[in-house]
Amino acid sequence: MEIKPLHSWSLSSKEAIELQKQLAFEVETEDRFAEPIRTVAGIDLGYDAKNDASRAVVVV
Repeated sequence: MEIKPLHSWSLSSKEAIELQKQLAFEVETEDRFAEPIRTVAGIDLGYDAKNDASRAVVVV
C-alpha cells in the first residue's frame, strides 16, 4: 500500500485550522457499505523527543 501525504506537517495554528476546515469535507456521513459495520477502531500515536519515548493506543 502506498500512502500519499495529504499535507505538510509544518503548520502554524492558523494553517492547521484552515486545513481542518478543508479536511472536514472528506468526512463520510452516509452509509455506503454493502454489509453492516461490525467493528470500528481508532489509533493514535506520538513521540516525546525530550524523553525519547513513543506511545501508541488502539481502541476497538
